[in-house]
Amino acid sequence: LTMFALIAINMGSMLNDQIKSDSKIIIGQAIMSLEKSNFNIAESQSYMEEIVKAQPNITNFQYLDLTGNILVSSDKSKIGKSGDAKALQSLKDGITKDYASKEYKGFTTVVPQLKAGNIIGLSSITINTQGLQYIALNIIKKIGVLFILSLIVILIFAYFFSSKITKPIKNVVLALETISEGDFTATLQVRSKDEVGALAIAMNKTLGILREMIGKIGRAHV
Repeated sequence: LTMFALIAINMGSMLNDQIKSDSKIIIGQAIMSLEKSNFNIAESQSYMEEIVKAQPNITNFQYLDLTGNILVSSDKSKIGKSGDAKALQSLKDGITKDYASKEYKGFTTVVPQLKAGNIIGLSSITINTQGLQYIALNIIKKIGVLFILSLIVILIFAYFFSSKITKPIKNVVLALETISEGDFTATLQVRSKDEVGALAIAMNKTLGILREMIGKIGRAHV
């Protein structure tokens, strides 16, 4: 569980970093387009609509003026209205912000636009993260399945390996129990060349010596 939690955290962090990077690149391109058009509203609106159409994962793209009003937006119903609180705060502070947007179901990046060192507006872009989260979950699930399969294989190997060791030891124990009851005819079968096999050979030699000694004692009393 800890491993999967770490994987999820790392993937979440990587996705967030990728989204931030992509957002800033797209906003940078949009700002360049705005500057080239000399902030022509019609051209800027057309440009934003083209970007959103070409990249369906972008759920919202806006440009706010210095007063915080939305001049250009891929969501035309927002044009002329005020930006959200975090966008307005970013415009006021002059600092780039990243935050989750419930309205557009994604991750929003807002970047103040500067001209001659002065803030003249703000670009805002929201990227839908649901598709990326779905991909991440699928990857985590696949890792989980591979982990479970690997664990099953390890357990199977462990079972056969342990049985290979414990079975010869059980045979030795049974032979010793037979000997303790006075039956010295027991013989251990040697099926391996490891330490257990060496033990069985030594036991067989000992039993052979004991049988020979018992035989000599028996013959001496006849």
